[in-house]
Amino acid sequence: MMPLWLTPKLIKSSILTIIVMSIFFTGFYVRGKLSIAKIVKLKTEIATLNSNYDLCYESLQRSNSNWLGLRDTVDRTNAEVIKQGEEYKARVIQLRAMGRAAISQLNTLHNTAMRDMADEANDLRERMAELSASEACHLAMEEIVK
Repeated sequence: MMPLWLTPKLIKSSILTIIVMSIFFTGFYVRGKLSIAKIVKLKTEIATLNSNYDLCYESLQRSNSNWLGLRDTVDRTNAEVIKQGEEYKARVIQLRAMGRAAISQLNTLHNTAMRDMADEANDLRERMAELSASEACHLAMEEIVK
C-alpha cells in the first residue's frame, strides 16, 4: 500500500499550495524591498508629473483666454461686416434710385429734344417750301425779263 501523502490528488494539491504560497510571500518580499532610492525616484517622478500638470493647466488657461480674445475679435469683425453690408445695401438702393431718376430725366430730355427737332424740321420744310416758291418766282421773273 502506498503512503497517504504520496497519493496523486494530495501531491497535486501540495504543489499548487506551494506555488501559491511562494507567489504570495514573494510579493511581500518584493514589497519590502523598496529602497529609499526608489522612493526618492518615485517622489521625483510624482513632482515632475505635478509640475507638468501645472504647466499644462496654465497653458490651457492661456489657450482659453486666447480663444476668448479671438472669439471677441471675430464677433466684433462680424458685427462690422454686417454693418458695412447693410450700409452697402442702402447705398446700392440709393444709387439705383439715383440711376432711375437720371434715366427718367434723360428720357424727358430726349422726348423734349425729339419734339423740338420735329418742330424745327416742320419749320424747315415750310421755309424750304416758301424758298422754293419764291425761287421759282424769281426764276420766272428772270425768264420774263430776258
